[in-house]
Amino acid sequence: MISTSFESRDPKVFFDAARGRWGMVFWGNEGGNVAKFYSSTNLLSWTYRGEFRADWLFECPDIYQLPVDGNTWTMKWVLQDASGEYVVGTLNSVGVFVPDRGWSRPQRIDAGRTAFDGTAYAGLTFTNMPNGRVVQMLWQPGNKGATWTGNASFPAQLGLRTFSGEGIRVTRNPVREITSIRQAARSWKNLTISSDLATNPFNGISSDTYEIEATYDLTRATATDFGFELHRRSDGTRDAAIGYDRVRNTLAGAYMPPIHNRVKLRVLVDRGQLETYGNDGKVSVTDNINFDSSRRSLGIRAYANNGTVRLETLTFRRLRKAWTSAGSGPDQGIGMIKWNGTNKCVNRDGATVLVQIWDCTNDGNQRWTFTAAGKIKIGDNCLDQPGETIGNGARLTTSACRGGDNQRWIRIGTNQYQNSWSKRCVDLDAGNTGNGRQLQVWDCVGGLNQNWSMPIQ
Repeated sequence: MISTSFESRDPKVFFDAARGRWGMVFWGNEGGNVAKFYSSTNLLSWTYRGEFRADWLFECPDIYQLPVDGNTWTMKWVLQDASGEYVVGTLNSVGVFVPDRGWSRPQRIDAGRTAFDGTAYAGLTFTNMPNGRVVQMLWQPGNKGATWTGNASFPAQLGLRTFSGEGIRVTRNPVREITSIRQAARSWKNLTISSDLATNPFNGISSDTYEIEATYDLTRATATDFGFELHRRSDGTRDAAIGYDRVRNTLAGAYMPPIHNRVKLRVLVDRGQLETYGNDGKVSVTDNINFDSSRRSLGIRAYANNGTVRLETLTFRRLRKAWTSAGSGPDQGIGMIKWNGTNKCVNRDGATVLVQIWDCTNDGNQRWTFTAAGKIKIGDNCLDQPGETIGNGARLTTSACRGGDNQRWIRIGTNQYQNSWSKRCVDLDAGNTGNGRQLQVWDCVGGLNQNWSMPIQ
């Protein structure tokens, strides 16, 4: 037990390999902001070692060690506070942080609103990981509900890189594990982007959760700024935009000069959050956005203002959920799924893979398997609520079984199938039983339009 006569909190324990012991740092208000350092060999008994004082250092201190430019022979310690301000230095002979020369004032790790009431705060790291990675997650307090406050950012791997004219800076890049939730990619090369909507490669594409990777060549660029409008509607309004200011060489107000006359942007869009990484992590921007997930608001636009810019490469991928729920055991049913006790069945159109109502024929397009894990399958394809359409009226289709919650269905109420992801139920639009009427999801209100049998022979 460590007790203090002053306000103190937010301990962070780390391993000090050079001294073969554990270290601990916590924040205190002892006539000003201070980080107190202790050490232990058993994590039970702690010895006071010293302090680091700075007016900027407030709450949730974190400390971690990183190689400079990937060179494990040149390791530096980074000390940061809750708002993401940080300094680079070493631990002295007793294990107390000392900033390097030139670090009398901090840099900021993220260009979002890094405050308790902002969009990125109190980030902490996972250290001692395989391959020496240091991974950080930020708390995003701007996303909240009636009984919860904040979400976690995408995990980001931290690094230390030397930038010409600036010195050493912390970099942030999404962890490689994000590739496991990617869906099929669409790619373009050598596009000229302007304010003309006809130059937008995303015309006809809609999505709710996704990733964009772009490399711009500024050699002949005349545009003053360029980037992406997200969750755009047909009237030109949108929920968010992220762009690069070519005149000021900034991304979200943070200085980010081109490298070899190139600017790279990587954008991750999730419900309630938008994260952007520039020039391989030189700048990161962690933001909360109240995205509208209805079908009318899922457009994307690549834009350039007051001129043109060349998009050297552009890649777009939808992202599925990072976690799934799966059961085990025997299938719950095999056969036709009938509507409301009639001779109308759930049918998969073999040519279009759309899911529709049709006269019951008991052929291969109507023989569904309802698995223990909640999948409703025909062959290797599953009943699917596409990830870009979450709201009422989203049309159902089938696609390759991937295990995501948009392909998992729960039996609820009176013969209803509820989607685990959207929490909406399989619905016959307006009770129209005409052959070929595509099925949809709707709020689970019960009634005849949502009355479906278990698969039966």
